[in-house]
This record gives sequence, structure tokens and C-alpha cells, in this order.
Amino acid sequence: MALEPIKRLIPSSLEKAGWKPQIEAMMVLEYANKVLRGLWGEEKARRVTFVSIKDGCLKASSPSGAAVQDLKVMEVRLLNEINRAIGSKKVTSLKAGRF
Repeated sequence: MALEPIKRLIPSSLEKAGWKPQIEAMMVLEYANKVLRGLWGEEKARRVTFVSIKDGCLKASSPSGAAVQDLKVMEVRLLNEINRAIGSKKVTSLKAGRF
């Protein structure tokens, strides 16, 4: 019996356990944070928290009305950069507000 590399076992094990959607969502949120830090810089990006992703809609929250407005203005660029970083089109829209 040949041993399978762990790189192949982990994805299938996660899928069988039903954890794959949650892990993919966490990865999208992490990529979104990295992309926003790259576009805005560390200090300004700290004012935004990416909360969730559901059915392609990325939800972002900020206590700053100006940051929410800035996110809405750059929505297309942000979504394109996030999808480019992920390597697939998982994020299709952005809902930003003071949640």
C-alpha cells in the first residue's frame, strides 16, 4: 500500500468533514484584509473589518463613514484584486456599512 502525500489528504479530509466552506470563507476574509492593506496602507485599512462572505457577497464593517464610502467607491477594484489573489472569482459583490 502506497502512502499518499499529506497535501492530497488534507483537502479531501476537510471536504468529507464538511469544513471546506468555512475554511474557504476564512481564506477569502484573510485575502481581503491583505489586499486592502496593500491598497490603503496599514493604518487606514485597520478601520475596516471584513465580517463574512455569503453567496459571493463580501460584508465589510467600519465605524468610519468615510472608510465605508471609500470602500464603495473602489468596490470594483477591490473585488478584482481579491479575486486575483484568491485565483478564482469567489467574491462578486461588496456590502459595506456601519454594522
